[in-house]
Amino acid sequence: MLDIVEKYFDDNNIEYVRLDKKACCQIQQKWRDVYSAQMKTQKGGWGDDNYEWNTFAQNYAVNKKGARARALYHDIPWKDSVLYVVLEDANGIAWKCYPKRLPDFSLELSNIGCIDLYVFPEDLSWTMAFTHEESIDMGPYFAMKEWQE
Repeated sequence: MLDIVEKYFDDNNIEYVRLDKKACCQIQQKWRDVYSAQMKTQKGGWGDDNYEWNTFAQNYAVNKKGARARALYHDIPWKDSVLYVVLEDANGIAWKCYPKRLPDFSLELSNIGCIDLYVFPEDLSWTMAFTHEESIDMGPYFAMKEWQE
């Protein structure tokens, strides 16, 4: 899975650094504090069935999905800024990258199977969850931090 994501970065001329496990866990926890707070409060845990995106699928966080999510994501005014890409994986795998434009992993994920990625800026003002279940209308999901407040 690492090779697939890093190949995407390389093919799209995206500079990136793979984070160590500690840094990944820290940024992942910050994401949870914003987007999974209601799930934690109501269910006592950060995720469900090992998929963090279930916070969106089960409406614990205000979000948009599918074509509407893609449109909102692509409408974000993007400047060369820091972006995090976190792999849905218990092993703490994430990248800090510097894309010229926002990456779209939908096509990549539909071709490889069971892989989920979370994309968000440093300030966590928004997030996009690309899921392996898009073909059955479970994703992608887009959410804004301000929608959760």
